[in-house]
Amino acid sequence: MGLVDGRVRGVALAEAYPEWLRAVAAFSPAVRPGDAVFTGVDRLRGTPVGLWCGRQDNFLKDVRALARALPEPPVRAAWADGRHNFAYWGTVIPDAFALLGAALTPPRKA
Repeated sequence: MGLVDGRVRGVALAEAYPEWLRAVAAFSPAVRPGDAVFTGVDRLRGTPVGLWCGRQDNFLKDVRALARALPEPPVRAAWADGRHNFAYWGTVIPDAFALLGAALTPPRKA
């Protein structure tokens, strides 16, 4: 599982070791088209990715571009009012933890 604050460590780690992480939750990742995260995006195939970014965050356009560049649609993609700070990130932590927790929980047997 990967959890990041405003940096791309979790996304980059998931690309470098796709078999190691079960899911990625990225809050306002500081990405730009053409950087390593975009060029390695195909390695995220099969990895559930959640992206959250505030509408007033300068990275919003690029985070949305990352969502479109993923080999599969993100399992969560949310754009709500907020900036690139913990006041916004704190509002999305419950959803991100739910995503990561679901990836760690084995499916129930019928």
